[in-house]
Amino acid sequence: MKDPSANRALLQQEVRDRLQSQGIRLTKARLAIIEAVFAQSGHFDVFALLDRARKIDSAVSLSSVYRTLKILTDQDCLRTIELGDGQRCYDPTPLHEGRHHHIYCLDCRMVIPFADPCLHLREQALVSAMGFKTRELKVVVSAECESKRQNGHCPHANSAIAPDDTDA
Repeated sequence: MKDPSANRALLQQEVRDRLQSQGIRLTKARLAIIEAVFAQSGHFDVFALLDRARKIDSAVSLSSVYRTLKILTDQDCLRTIELGDGQRCYDPTPLHEGRHHHIYCLDCRMVIPFADPCLHLREQALVSAMGFKTRELKVVVSAECESKRQNGHCPHANSAIAPDDTDA
């Protein structure tokens, strides 16, 4: 079994190499933010990332986080997940690790990843039949928790990453 921390270190190096190859300066703040993004798995929002990055370098600013997130998403190193109502979180899953989508629980505010090969096949058939080529497919299902409605609690509340309420 592979060591997850070794994989994260390799991923961080891949990201640094990609940015450098594009002529993007790797400032101390950017390096701290990149480390904070890829040091652990799971979805996060801007303020959770700011907290993580400041544990690495206390001088990291919110504006540096926003600028670095834009760079990372523009360079396909990070995915943005739009949750509606101006809320978003970020997915550090590398593109080469396979397609997945997300369910956003409106009750507990968790982002739960899921993979569905049938969805991918349907998307390919539909786009091809209409004469297009997919550049990107993002599926975020906003759903209410049936278990919470019936039992009063959401079973996903401790199994996924909740984006911070203050991210806009």
